Amino acid sequence: MAEKKSKKSAVAKAVKNRKPMPGDRDASCPVIPLGTNDGAYFFMSKLGEVRKMRTYEMNEAGFQSLFDGDLTWLQKHFPIKPNSGKAKTGCEFNVPAARNYLIQRCVKKRLFDGSKPIRKTGVWKHASGQPAIHCGDEVFINGKWMEAGFEDEGCIYPAAPTIGRPADIPATTSEGEEILAGFDLWHFEHEHGAEIALGLLGQAYIAGALPWKAHALFYGLFGSGKTTLLSYIEAALGSAALPPSTGYSEAGLRQDMNNQARAGLLDEAENDATSASNMKRIIKMIRQMSSEGGANIQRGTPGGAAMHFRLNSCIMMFCVLPPPMEPQDLARITRLRLLPLRDDQKSGGAVKVENAIARARELGPKLWRRAIDRPDHYKQAFHVFHCYLTDHMNLSARAADQFGTILAGADILRYDGPPNDSDSIEARVETIRPLIEEWVANETTENEGQLCLNRLLSSPVNLGRDDNKTIGKLILEATDPDKGQWARKTLSQIGMRLEEYHTKTPHLLVANRHEGLRRAFQGSKWEHYAWRDALHSLPGIGATEKSISYGGVSSRSSHIPFEYLPAKDEA
Repeated sequence: MAEKKSKKSAVAKAVKNRKPMPGDRDASCPVIPLGTNDGAYFFMSKLGEVRKMRTYEMNEAGFQSLFDGDLTWLQKHFPIKPNSGKAKTGCEFNVPAARNYLIQRCVKKRLFDGSKPIRKTGVWKHASGQPAIHCGDEVFINGKWMEAGFEDEGCIYPAAPTIGRPADIPATTSEGEEILAGFDLWHFEHEHGAEIALGLLGQAYIAGALPWKAHALFYGLFGSGKTTLLSYIEAALGSAALPPSTGYSEAGLRQDMNNQARAGLLDEAENDATSASNMKRIIKMIRQMSSEGGANIQRGTPGGAAMHFRLNSCIMMFCVLPPPMEPQDLARITRLRLLPLRDDQKSGGAVKVENAIARARELGPKLWRRAIDRPDHYKQAFHVFHCYLTDHMNLSARAADQFGTILAGADILRYDGPPNDSDSIEARVETIRPLIEEWVANETTENEGQLCLNRLLSSPVNLGRDDNKTIGKLILEATDPDKGQWARKTLSQIGMRLEEYHTKTPHLLVANRHEGLRRAFQGSKWEHYAWRDALHSLPGIGATEKSISYGGVSSRSSHIPFEYLPAKDEA
């Protein structure tokens, strides 16, 4: 009997003194482990912030910060043993045990390398296909608001400074028409500039969840109302946009917009000597943000670590003189020029604009909600427009991405359903015809190959004489059968040969690798023998099967047809 009693008391004592197993407390722990990397441990704090901690930071003060000052959970699960002789600090929990527990949980989560998406404020595409709206303290997913600070479908939604929510009741189509009427207070160069601006606005509300983001540039001379237009768009977007920026750099914008999916408004995006290089870097960054998911940029730190920047914003720029853009930028940034106001717009214009801005601010949350509620409408409209633009208007897929996005953005604000007949489609596409016409013109005159060829033809040739000429003029002289011998010899020395110069259809051979041509392209993006690929983007440009000799230097070459060569009236 005594033996049985002894066993019973031993079991009771073991049960009483049993330490809680991880499964007993994991679900209740207010701090979420995210993983470990390079001796650091990553957590989502009780408030919902992503925190990085080293082992030496996991002390009483560090845990107070990580648990946002509420140590109840730690005191319950990691109590200090009675009569342990430990000093009373006010924390009253076993710090080494808590540290070991949190480290083990991070290790179980495996490596945290920054590749896991962190989603802060803005509109994101959820795995369900519906938009996820992060407003700082709460996140709206699949019809429910949830407290921020959780991981879902491989994405982290941390807590962030609170922003305004979209309205509970969406805007009506008549309220969308009000915003369109407001855009008519400005004088756009294009006849349907107001409709285009509305489309850019509509897609900006949900750009972070879209497969393509259409960026915008509004520009005009003083007196065209550029500043008030910025105020109008800012009022309409409300919390769906970051506050406007007036002084900025690429690095500053990258850090400010990191892990956010709200529209960015950049004022004074000027083309001048002091900002040219800065704007060039910013334009490149904007270009990278266009496709689904935005830009994923990595930068190194002085300590040798990699920093990840995820930029998922739609950008709208405002300036007097637009910055220079590459052909690929024109396919991603729609430019709308503002003209001086018409006489009918000047009459009482200031009051009308002020009222329109106030009304846009009032309707903004409702318009945001309307855009959020219509992902299926947007998707169907975009598909219809994209097919029409590529099949009936012979636009490239990239151009159809840009214009289809603008059309679908206007569609969700103006209509209750996508177009379902050819007349409706054509009528809506008509509103962006000016953009299409500009695109077609730019595609033939400002594409990468044409820019490269223009650079070649306009490059000077140092002949060691007083009558230095451009390569273009040298080609013209070389077409003369009798007097062009010297010009033809000079062309060969710098990596080109004019063939069939005595006929009506001469053609030019351009070496793929030649020191003379490298000097002609020096300082440009084509200088490191990249002119071959650029030239071959032009229709009709061919390649030689064998190497051609240029003053003793042999190289495979590009064949430039006569229609690309300068004419006599261009000399």
